[in-house]
Amino acid sequence: MYSIYGIFSPLQTKTYFYNKNGQTSECYTNEFFTYGRNNNGKFNKEKFIIEQKNLICCFNGFLFDIDNYSNQKEYFKANLHEHNYVKFISKLNGSFNGYIYLKNIKKIILFTDHLATKKLFYSLVDNTFFFSSLLKDVTEIRKDFSELKINLSSIYKFLAFGYMLNNETLFENIHQVPAGTILEFDCTKHSIQEIKYNSWNISKNELISPENIIDTYEDIIHKSVKRILDINKQNNYKVVTSLSGGLDAKTVAVMLSEEYHKNFLTFTFAESNSLDATIAQTISNNLQTEHIYYSLNNGTFLSKNVHQYIEATNGLVSIQGSLHGYNACKNINTSEFGLHLSGQIGDVIFGSFVRPSFDINNDYIHLSYCGLATKSIYKKTSNLYEILKNYENDRYELFSYEQRQPNGTIYGDIAVDEFFDTISPFYNKELIQFTLSVPDKYKLNHYIHLKWLKKHHPKVLQFKLDKCNCKPNNALKVQILKKTYGLINAIKKRFKIKYDNMNPFDIWFRENPTILEFLQKTYEENIDILEFDQKLKRDVEEYFYLKSDRYKRNKFVVVTLLLSLRFHMKEGSL
Repeated sequence: MYSIYGIFSPLQTKTYFYNKNGQTSECYTNEFFTYGRNNNGKFNKEKFIIEQKNLICCFNGFLFDIDNYSNQKEYFKANLHEHNYVKFISKLNGSFNGYIYLKNIKKIILFTDHLATKKLFYSLVDNTFFFSSLLKDVTEIRKDFSELKINLSSIYKFLAFGYMLNNETLFENIHQVPAGTILEFDCTKHSIQEIKYNSWNISKNELISPENIIDTYEDIIHKSVKRILDINKQNNYKVVTSLSGGLDAKTVAVMLSEEYHKNFLTFTFAESNSLDATIAQTISNNLQTEHIYYSLNNGTFLSKNVHQYIEATNGLVSIQGSLHGYNACKNINTSEFGLHLSGQIGDVIFGSFVRPSFDINNDYIHLSYCGLATKSIYKKTSNLYEILKNYENDRYELFSYEQRQPNGTIYGDIAVDEFFDTISPFYNKELIQFTLSVPDKYKLNHYIHLKWLKKHHPKVLQFKLDKCNCKPNNALKVQILKKTYGLINAIKKRFKIKYDNMNPFDIWFRENPTILEFLQKTYEENIDILEFDQKLKRDVEEYFYLKSDRYKRNKFVVVTLLLSLRFHMKEGSL
């Protein structure tokens, strides 16, 4: 698994970082700072470690703009200097993380992109500072210095939401570098300072015209897709994208076909005969792509490779969200393919989190991946209400960009990083800032989304949309038929008739009892990890056996928590 890491310690005597899963390992030492990366050997001019007279820099990721430089390595060499690192990092736009060591002033700089699509975890014990893109690295080092202590409030928030909030992890004194943040560690003073280089401006431009909105979307998204294709082309890799019945995935596929004009790979994971499967196959046939289909029938994937998935996602997101994607990619030979384009967060860009009547204080349960938790869970989340207060007054969309996407949705891409280097054109920082300025009235009910497609990518509208089983060529029609199709599915659910959904958990439980047996067995084998806190154990037991959620999301999040704690608190892997 790809990772970047480092440790500053005058007391260091142990080698903490090592070659993982046969990957290429680079590890160096400069005085008391040991640093490096494990990598898969791909894109070595885009992801790299460079050393200059006054600094060392490790960069992992991909940028949407490098000012006509031949590759990212040359871009960094030419533009990053000892005294301009804050300004330089602030201008970066892409999916990345990295670190810089300033030799003269003895500072370690950690940074992530504006969505933290690539994670960095860190901890400080006395005068020893260590970090890694893998949480397991940090928890293992921490245990060498002191007992690994859990963060109770964070655990309860994880149970309530199925993902973390802010820069928390499950453990005290181990944190994530927040999205859009530069973290400085002064090696002399042993102090940490955060510099927030990206904050979202949510003021609306009420004077902008629909035509201007449409053309701006096209300009930014088209340049992002072209840049990703250029990276693959320069490195002689085949192009790959995931495909489904949703608008975002099919839009990326159509834009690829318009720009690339060559055969590329699409892959789909869905129930056979579902709209996701049939629409994706229709699109593949039309675009003449090489197509791989991975069946989700009977939900058998829900009990496969769970331990590996926990490791891939640092154990920080509930397993039911993207375990299917992990298992699908695990079955693909990825050696010939380069940067994988996903349609991740495209729905957010075009308004899925614009809800004018949403009251974050009363409706916050809808922010969860796990449905409604028990009262005892919410009562023990400590600063939850202080966090939510930042998103009052209909700032639901901002909550999505600052909390749900970085800490939840993004893990759909992080989970498959060991198979593909993954990026979405919708991650573009310029695109997010622009769409936050678009008045809500244009983003509701796919209005401006469909207008953009009709003008610039009309082929997308030739294919049905899974949410309404119709061609999305009219916003009002889509709105009406989505409600109608949703009502039909609701009636089928009520009478336990098979319905169309990407993740029909209740059907899978009826068809495949081994799923619930797996959850029960895993729970029973791992609940002892909570013996250190009997109140927490009782709350978790109560939550696991809650029967109000037909999708059993409570069971999935409890099992995720138990496996994650065992993974990090015990020696070795699961």
